[in-house]
Amino acid sequence: MRLVALALIVYFAAWVRVGFQVVTQPSPAQPMRFVGAFATPDEGRLPHCHGPALVAGDAIWRTCEYSLQHQGNPGGGFIRFDPATGEARMDWRLRDQPLHGELQTAAWAEDGLRVALRGGAVLRLKPEGGVEVLTEDARGVIAVAADAVVVDGNPRVRDVAPEVRPFDGGEVLALPPLECPVSHVCQAQRARRGADGWTVWYSREAPGADTLELLRAGPGEAPAVVQSLPIDRETSPLGAKLDGRLLAFDERGIAVRVGDAWAYLDPGADGEARWAFDQTAVVDADGLRLFAPAFEIDFGPVVRWLDGGWHRFARQDGGLAVDGAPLDADARWLGPSSVLAPAAGGGFWLLGAFGTHVRLDAGFARTDTLSLPARLRRVVERFGFLRSYNDLYLYGAPVKIAGYLLTLFGLPPLLLLGFALRRRRPRVLPTAAALWSLAVVGFGWWFWQLTRHL
Repeated sequence: MRLVALALIVYFAAWVRVGFQVVTQPSPAQPMRFVGAFATPDEGRLPHCHGPALVAGDAIWRTCEYSLQHQGNPGGGFIRFDPATGEARMDWRLRDQPLHGELQTAAWAEDGLRVALRGGAVLRLKPEGGVEVLTEDARGVIAVAADAVVVDGNPRVRDVAPEVRPFDGGEVLALPPLECPVSHVCQAQRARRGADGWTVWYSREAPGADTLELLRAGPGEAPAVVQSLPIDRETSPLGAKLDGRLLAFDERGIAVRVGDAWAYLDPGADGEARWAFDQTAVVDADGLRLFAPAFEIDFGPVVRWLDGGWHRFARQDGGLAVDGAPLDADARWLGPSSVLAPAAGGGFWLLGAFGTHVRLDAGFARTDTLSLPARLRRVVERFGFLRSYNDLYLYGAPVKIAGYLLTLFGLPPLLLLGFALRRRRPRVLPTAAALWSLAVVGFGWWFWQLTRHL
């Protein structure tokens, strides 16, 4: 019976390891099911997505690199992620080269989504799948509509001269220019088309000045200053980089979304005005919103304004945390290039570069915590979608899976069999316990590694 007792001690230790990991670590992030015309897996490698995300309800669009190869260039395209269903559609491949350029702005149209890339190309994503290039070279894009793109034509060295360029090659419409002194830095920031024509917002900054001017030109009007925003040239009062502000422009200047309403923003109380013109914006009343990545590549702490408050993103104990709340124990899947966007039913989605995601409530607490059986099953599932990213899952998969299952579930049936046969074969029980113990102890290192992120 000593061998049986020893086996029970080893078995108990294995489950203590499982229990400790479950209690002390957040649930693993949820993986995506990649479907669509270009979803054929390539040696288990996942598409890698980057740049801002375009959000409409629970759908999150991103530019991604498809079918990553170990050698050669991957192709690029768009993926529509639906975290609520765990499905990602890959029907919008652009070309057989890497997709350079990130989302800049977008617009809905009946015949497909229009997207403008930060490199200049404007595309139509067809509802049935496929991509049409509407404009190869539209550098300086500030807005896109169903039938045209608005760019900063900038015919002179300093002045800002927005133009509306129809996709069908029709007549170019010149919008009100902004004269910019040689000593200033000026830029067209956004444009929006209303019933009476186009409205354009500009920024103008003088070297050494402590304010940044926001100007507005309505249809047929010359640009006029509507807001002077303070610039903090020394350091951010929040103590970290400000980025990803959800904003739009109204008659007075910059507005931020607070719940379901828009409120006037004075960055003087919150940080540097120039961050108001970074990657994140509401897209022209179509229900589309752009969200910047949650982290820089170096995992530096970032403070963001999102739906009514400031939130701090930081790396913590090897994982990712928002406002000090840990989200996932393995920061590889919710780290650089992750985006945080409001969920349709309240709370937030956090979507990683490879499609892994978690659901958060309004206080950034996880609402998709896995049950114990699901977390145990996830260890086996990782051999499918992580095998090209970690040698732990690439080599000897059948043996490792068998050892993992034997450790957690092998002893009880062996003991039942031994007890059933103990009268006719009294040595079966201790022999089975000894063999199981030897196998599990020999597999102990792999079991420890496989349950690191249980």
